[in-house]
Amino acid sequence: MSLLPLIRPPAATSCDPALRPRRGTEMAIGHAVSSYRTFGAAKGFLKPAPHGTYSGPPHLRGMANKSPDSVSMLITEPRTVPWLSVVFGFGPMLPFVIGATLAWLDFKPGRDAWFDLVIFWAASICTFLAGVRRGVSFRTMGGPTSSQIITMLWLFSAGSGALVLWWLGLPSLTLVLLAAAFASIGILDPIAAQSGEAPLFFARLRPVQMVLPVVSLLSLLPIVQTLK
Repeated sequence: MSLLPLIRPPAATSCDPALRPRRGTEMAIGHAVSSYRTFGAAKGFLKPAPHGTYSGPPHLRGMANKSPDSVSMLITEPRTVPWLSVVFGFGPMLPFVIGATLAWLDFKPGRDAWFDLVIFWAASICTFLAGVRRGVSFRTMGGPTSSQIITMLWLFSAGSGALVLWWLGLPSLTLVLLAAAFASIGILDPIAAQSGEAPLFFARLRPVQMVLPVVSLLSLLPIVQTLK
Protein backbone atom coordinates (compact mmCIF):
# COMPACT_ATOMS: atom_id res chain seq x y z
CA MET A 1 0.00 0.00 0.00
CA SER A 2 1.38 3.34 -1.01
CA LEU A 3 1.80 6.06 1.64
CA LEU A 4 1.80 8.84 -0.94
CA PRO A 5 -1.88 9.76 -0.49
CA LEU A 6 -1.28 10.10 3.25
CA ILE A 7 1.56 12.59 3.03
CA ARG A 8 0.51 14.58 -0.04
CA PRO A 9 -1.81 17.50 0.81
CA PRO A 10 -5.18 17.52 -0.90
CA ALA A 11 -5.38 19.47 -4.14
CA ALA A 12 -6.50 23.06 -3.79
CA THR A 13 -9.87 23.91 -5.21
CA SER A 14 -11.28 27.23 -6.37
CA CYS A 15 -13.81 27.04 -3.54
CA ASP A 16 -11.14 27.02 -0.84
CA PRO A 17 -11.81 30.26 1.16
CA ALA A 18 -8.23 30.32 2.45
CA LEU A 19 -6.95 30.69 -1.09
CA ARG A 20 -9.42 33.32 -2.21
CA PRO A 21 -10.00 35.71 0.73
CA ARG A 22 -10.18 38.77 -1.52
CA ARG A 23 -12.94 37.32 -3.67
CA GLY A 24 -14.85 36.31 -0.59
CA THR A 25 -14.64 39.87 0.77
CA GLU A 26 -15.73 41.34 -2.55
CA MET A 27 -18.72 39.03 -2.68
CA ALA A 28 -19.71 39.98 0.88
CA ILE A 29 -19.50 43.70 0.12
CA GLY A 30 -21.44 43.28 -3.11
CA HIS A 31 -24.14 41.33 -1.29
CA ALA A 32 -24.38 44.03 1.41
CA VAL A 33 -24.68 46.83 -1.16
CA SER A 34 -27.30 44.91 -3.11
CA SER A 35 -29.30 44.23 0.06
CA TYR A 36 -29.12 47.90 1.06
CA ARG A 37 -30.38 49.07 -2.34
CA THR A 38 -33.20 46.55 -2.30
CA PHE A 39 -34.23 47.58 1.22
CA GLY A 40 -33.98 51.28 0.39
CA ALA A 41 -36.06 50.92 -2.74
CA ALA A 42 -38.73 49.02 -0.79
CA LYS A 43 -38.89 51.67 1.94
CA GLY A 44 -38.88 54.54 -0.52
CA PHE A 45 -35.86 56.48 0.79
CA LEU A 46 -33.47 55.24 -1.89
CA LYS A 47 -34.42 55.84 -5.47
CA PRO A 48 -32.50 55.14 -8.64
CA ALA A 49 -30.10 58.05 -9.16
CA PRO A 50 -29.53 59.75 -12.50
CA HIS A 51 -26.22 59.30 -14.22
CA GLY A 52 -23.36 60.94 -12.34
CA THR A 53 -25.03 61.21 -8.92
CA TYR A 54 -24.39 59.42 -5.65
CA SER A 55 -27.07 56.94 -4.59
CA GLY A 56 -25.62 55.71 -1.32
CA PRO A 57 -26.79 56.21 2.28
CA PRO A 58 -29.16 59.15 2.97
CA HIS A 59 -26.62 61.13 5.03
CA LEU A 60 -24.34 61.26 1.96
CA ARG A 61 -27.06 61.92 -0.60
CA GLY A 62 -25.90 65.53 -1.06
CA MET A 63 -22.73 64.31 -2.75
CA ALA A 64 -22.76 64.14 -6.52
CA ASN A 65 -19.96 62.90 -8.74
CA LYS A 66 -19.84 65.46 -11.53
CA SER A 67 -16.76 63.90 -13.10
CA PRO A 68 -14.15 61.28 -12.24
CA ASP A 69 -11.84 64.05 -10.95
CA SER A 70 -14.22 66.23 -8.91
CA VAL A 71 -17.02 65.98 -6.37
CA SER A 72 -19.72 68.49 -5.49
CA MET A 73 -21.37 68.47 -2.07
CA LEU A 74 -24.46 70.07 -0.56
CA ILE A 75 -23.59 71.50 2.87
CA THR A 76 -26.02 72.95 5.42
CA GLU A 77 -24.49 75.15 8.14
CA PRO A 78 -26.25 76.44 11.25
CA ARG A 79 -26.22 80.10 12.20
CA THR A 80 -26.41 79.15 15.87
CA VAL A 81 -23.17 78.05 17.51
CA PRO A 82 -23.04 74.24 17.94
CA TRP A 83 -22.49 73.09 21.50
CA LEU A 84 -19.27 71.32 20.52
CA SER A 85 -17.89 74.61 19.18
CA VAL A 86 -18.84 76.29 22.46
CA VAL A 87 -16.87 73.70 24.41
CA PHE A 88 -13.80 73.68 22.18
CA GLY A 89 -14.12 77.38 21.44
CA PHE A 90 -14.19 78.79 24.96
CA GLY A 91 -12.31 75.96 26.65
CA PRO A 92 -8.93 76.96 25.17
CA MET A 93 -9.60 80.58 26.18
CA LEU A 94 -9.66 79.76 29.89
CA PRO A 95 -5.83 79.44 30.21
CA PHE A 96 -5.56 83.09 29.12
CA VAL A 97 -7.79 84.26 31.97
CA ILE A 98 -6.33 81.87 34.55
CA GLY A 99 -2.72 82.59 33.59
CA ALA A 100 -3.18 86.38 33.58
CA THR A 101 -4.94 86.24 36.96
CA LEU A 102 -2.22 84.12 38.55
CA ALA A 103 0.47 86.38 37.08
CA TRP A 104 -1.17 89.41 38.69
CA LEU A 105 -1.44 87.58 42.00
CA ASP A 106 2.22 86.52 41.70
CA PHE A 107 1.13 83.03 42.63
CA LYS A 108 3.71 80.25 42.88
CA PRO A 109 5.85 79.33 40.94
CA GLY A 110 6.09 83.07 40.26
CA ARG A 111 4.92 85.88 38.02
CA ASP A 112 7.53 85.20 35.35
CA ALA A 113 6.45 81.58 34.96
CA TRP A 114 2.78 82.44 34.51
CA PHE A 115 3.65 85.22 32.08
CA ASP A 116 5.75 82.85 29.98
CA LEU A 117 3.02 80.23 29.98
CA VAL A 118 0.43 82.74 28.76
CA ILE A 119 2.73 83.89 25.96
CA PHE A 120 3.48 80.34 24.86
CA TRP A 121 -0.21 79.37 24.96
CA ALA A 122 -1.23 82.49 23.03
CA ALA A 123 1.33 81.84 20.29
CA SER A 124 0.24 78.21 20.03
CA ILE A 125 -3.46 79.09 19.71
CA CYS A 126 -2.66 81.82 17.19
CA THR A 127 -0.82 79.43 14.89
CA PHE A 128 -3.55 76.83 15.41
CA LEU A 129 -6.19 79.31 14.25
CA ALA A 130 -4.06 79.94 11.17
CA GLY A 131 -4.42 76.24 10.42
CA VAL A 132 -8.17 76.46 10.99
CA ARG A 133 -8.45 79.21 8.39
CA ARG A 134 -6.38 77.20 5.93
CA GLY A 135 -8.48 74.10 6.56
CA VAL A 136 -11.71 75.98 5.92
CA SER A 137 -10.32 77.23 2.62
CA PHE A 138 -10.18 73.66 1.30
CA ARG A 139 -14.00 73.52 1.45
CA THR A 140 -14.68 77.02 0.14
CA MET A 141 -16.86 77.21 -2.93
CA GLY A 142 -14.70 77.98 -5.91
CA GLY A 143 -11.48 77.19 -4.06
CA PRO A 144 -9.36 79.17 -1.58
CA THR A 145 -9.62 82.95 -1.77
CA SER A 146 -6.83 85.48 -1.42
CA SER A 147 -8.29 86.82 1.83
CA GLN A 148 -8.20 83.35 3.37
CA ILE A 149 -4.58 82.83 2.43
CA ILE A 150 -3.57 86.32 3.63
CA THR A 151 -5.36 85.82 6.95
CA MET A 152 -3.72 82.42 7.40
CA LEU A 153 -0.27 83.86 6.73
CA TRP A 154 -0.92 86.81 9.07
CA LEU A 155 -1.97 84.60 11.98
CA PHE A 156 0.89 82.17 11.49
CA SER A 157 3.41 85.02 11.23
CA ALA A 158 1.97 86.70 14.32
CA GLY A 159 2.20 83.52 16.39
CA SER A 160 5.70 82.71 15.21
CA GLY A 161 6.86 86.32 15.43
CA ALA A 162 5.59 86.57 18.99
CA LEU A 163 7.83 83.71 20.03
CA VAL A 164 10.80 85.44 18.39
CA LEU A 165 10.04 88.73 20.19
CA TRP A 166 9.61 86.84 23.44
CA TRP A 167 12.99 85.14 22.95
CA LEU A 168 14.60 88.54 22.17
CA GLY A 169 13.39 89.88 25.50
CA LEU A 170 10.65 92.20 24.18
CA PRO A 171 7.61 91.20 26.25
CA SER A 172 5.59 94.37 25.59
CA LEU A 173 5.81 94.01 21.82
CA THR A 174 4.99 90.33 22.19
CA LEU A 175 1.78 91.11 24.06
CA VAL A 176 0.72 93.81 21.60
CA LEU A 177 1.35 91.59 18.57
CA LEU A 178 -0.63 88.68 20.00
CA ALA A 179 -3.48 90.92 21.15
CA ALA A 180 -3.66 92.44 17.65
CA ALA A 181 -3.78 88.97 16.09
CA PHE A 182 -6.66 87.82 18.26
CA ALA A 183 -8.51 91.10 17.79
CA SER A 184 -8.21 90.70 14.03
CA ILE A 185 -9.80 87.26 14.27
CA GLY A 186 -12.77 88.76 16.08
CA ILE A 187 -13.19 91.26 13.24
CA LEU A 188 -12.24 89.26 10.14
CA ASP A 189 -13.96 85.94 10.89
CA PRO A 190 -17.49 87.42 11.04
CA ILE A 191 -16.82 89.12 7.70
CA ALA A 192 -15.56 85.84 6.26
CA ALA A 193 -18.62 84.02 7.60
CA GLN A 194 -20.98 86.37 5.79
CA SER A 195 -19.10 85.92 2.51
CA GLY A 196 -19.01 82.11 2.73
CA GLU A 197 -15.29 81.91 3.52
CA ALA A 198 -15.83 80.59 7.06
CA PRO A 199 -18.58 78.70 8.91
CA LEU A 200 -21.68 80.83 9.37
CA PHE A 201 -21.69 80.54 13.16
CA PHE A 202 -18.26 82.21 13.33
CA ALA A 203 -20.12 85.51 13.02
CA ARG A 204 -21.56 84.97 16.50
CA LEU A 205 -18.77 82.96 18.09
CA ARG A 206 -15.59 84.87 17.26
CA PRO A 207 -16.40 88.40 18.56
CA VAL A 208 -17.31 87.06 22.00
CA GLN A 209 -14.61 84.39 22.06
CA MET A 210 -11.73 86.73 21.16
CA VAL A 211 -12.54 89.18 23.96
CA LEU A 212 -10.99 86.80 26.49
CA PRO A 213 -7.47 86.52 25.00
CA VAL A 214 -7.31 90.20 23.99
CA VAL A 215 -8.24 91.48 27.46
CA SER A 216 -6.03 88.91 29.20
CA LEU A 217 -2.97 89.77 27.10
CA LEU A 218 -3.38 93.52 27.41
CA SER A 219 -3.90 93.22 31.16
CA LEU A 220 -0.34 91.89 31.45
CA LEU A 221 1.22 95.08 30.05
CA PRO A 222 1.30 96.94 33.41
CA ILE A 223 3.31 94.17 35.09
CA VAL A 224 5.94 93.79 32.37
CA GLN A 225 8.32 96.06 34.27
CA THR A 226 8.15 93.78 37.31
CA LEU A 227 9.38 90.73 35.40
CA LYS A 228 12.88 89.48 36.11
